[in-house]
Amino acid sequence: MAAACSNGTVLVFRPKEVTNVESWAAESEFVASSNGVTAIAWSQCSYQPFMLAVGCCSKPSLDLSLLEKPIERAPEDLLQIWWLNEKTGKYESDAESIPENHKETIKDVAWAPFMGRSYHILLSCSMDCDLTFWKVNIATNKEGEMMGVKVKVMSRVKLEAIVVFECKE
Repeated sequence: MAAACSNGTVLVFRPKEVTNVESWAAESEFVASSNGVTAIAWSQCSYQPFMLAVGCCSKPSLDLSLLEKPIERAPEDLLQIWWLNEKTGKYESDAESIPENHKETIKDVAWAPFMGRSYHILLSCSMDCDLTFWKVNIATNKEGEMMGVKVKVMSRVKLEAIVVFECKE
């Protein structure tokens, strides 16, 4: 399970005991963007390394000077893919892996079910009505360990408008 924060931090939780909710604790933490995170989604393949798509804000979502503990600056790529490095137990991302990245805040990300393809499909949508389908290939070394991802645009659609719903009390 993962949670994203407006300060750009992503927390990944794992249980010590699956049936005991109180045993869930943050096992990893990383900064995806100093502008804040707006969307996260886990890849759907259970037999490959864990991958997390992260959508970020294009502009700062809070005044960083108000934070007690300053956060690290991170690559400002609006769409990012993070994966679990099995050797170190830490999540990693390659800022260079996503060409033709979005220009506006990402509103949502979703992985297509993994159904025997040799690649993953990721969908992202941004505030400028840009809906993009991405082809995501896993890059491995000679031993078969994941070294990163290779991403390219499969299709891009410009939507007419994005409907924004506001909750009112």
